[in-house]
Amino acid sequence: MVTYSDLLRRDCSISWELHPVDGQQDSFKLDCKIIYKLQNISPRRVPYQFRTRRSAAEHQETRLTRLWGTFPDFGYEYPEERLAEAAVETDVAGGSWILGKKVLVDGENVRHGLEFEVGADYESTLRRQFDYHVFVKPTLGATVVVEHPKNFSLSLSPRTEGPAKVAPAGPGRETSTWKYSRLFFSDDAIFVEWTPKDDAPSAGGDASKLLKDKGQTAEEKD
Repeated sequence: MVTYSDLLRRDCSISWELHPVDGQQDSFKLDCKIIYKLQNISPRRVPYQFRTRRSAAEHQETRLTRLWGTFPDFGYEYPEERLAEAAVETDVAGGSWILGKKVLVDGENVRHGLEFEVGADYESTLRRQFDYHVFVKPTLGATVVVEHPKNFSLSLSPRTEGPAKVAPAGPGRETSTWKYSRLFFSDDAIFVEWTPKDDAPSAGGDASKLLKDKGQTAEEKD
């Protein structure tokens, strides 16, 4: 069994919205929204608790702005002004995690039409031309959508099964969409890199090398 568990995380949605910062060369504002669907393949109820790393020391340019879950019988939402109300735990390495509320996922929920979704929103100010999402738990399938200026060239790693689908998104902007059907294992990552088309292309591998050098392979915006 791919996750060594009866509970699968699947159909991850990663949405990035990219804007250059006015008056600040090589600075970018990035909004990111993450959604996971949960599937219990067993006939019994299985507990689950969504969590996302609170890691100011490692990733000071990013902040969590919303944590939420939607289930058949109840839901929860912690907007930025209420995040202090969410539970927090510390792992053995000293990392701090913000927790969503525990939920019991019904047995064979997908077959019975019962949807369980969790997610988180983030805001970043970056002085680099890439961002990433790291999977803490195995996840089957992902869709990546980036809204960005039309004069930006984007690349995604790892490669997808096909090219990005590009669509207009207002004056001077467009969206690029990629789909993965593959399984992502724990600590796998998706990187997006961008380059203004009048600039030289970025060096391949810079994003993953920096992530490794900073010891962030265990961090997930999830």
